[in-house]
Amino acid sequence: MKNEHNMAKRSLLYWAELFSRQMVEKQAYETLKDTITINILNFDYLQETDEFHSEFCLLEKKKHFLLTDALAMHFIEMPKLRQKWRTKEVTPQKDPLVGWLLMLDGNDNEEIRKQLEVVAMGDPMIDRAMKDWEVASADPQLRELYYDRKKAILDQLAAVEASNLKAEKAKKDGIAEGVAIGKVETICQYLEARFGVESQVLQEKIRTITDLDVLSRITNRIFIVAHLDDAIALVQDYLVSQ
Repeated sequence: MKNEHNMAKRSLLYWAELFSRQMVEKQAYETLKDTITINILNFDYLQETDEFHSEFCLLEKKKHFLLTDALAMHFIEMPKLRQKWRTKEVTPQKDPLVGWLLMLDGNDNEEIRKQLEVVAMGDPMIDRAMKDWEVASADPQLRELYYDRKKAILDQLAAVEASNLKAEKAKKDGIAEGVAIGKVETICQYLEARFGVESQVLQEKIRTITDLDVLSRITNRIFIVAHLDDAIALVQDYLVSQ
């Protein structure tokens, strides 16, 4: 995930949606399964720690005892992991989690890939995962999907950064609508990067919205939709609720 400066609330929202989705009519609460969110971040997030893996749960404020293990949130900060790996504070040999996480960088980092090949000789699961990745990489269609996804992520990052700069400039220029303008640009540029020209009609509708609260709620949800129809329905729901 990229840095949108709202990871705690985003993660809590995702958890709540997953947890509540289990509930059906007349279902007993005891049957609800524990729900875990895992956030793999490509930026430094938690300034209070230099650990790359942090876990949060529901604890009593004074005595620190656990209320329930139904909720757990994991934050994995890849830049911290890379730094600890470079300084040899962590290694795939000592911590299997390190190996699995480094596989995310293995396709773009020759040094990581070579180290994982050594680890794979003694770890059947890593070995199988790497072989599966090699097979997938050899498939032109899967490889194309991988690079399309990578390009979409880079386009999304660029769109968000550009809109943030526009919003900041607008605020510095004393334009009261600066924040709303920035959010409109964020949403529209993401839609353009994610769905292309097919999203033009939806973008035009977005540009007519001036309610900052509505724009904020759309921004918090738009990045998790899988299809253009889902994005259209999301925006329509918020417009109806105005």
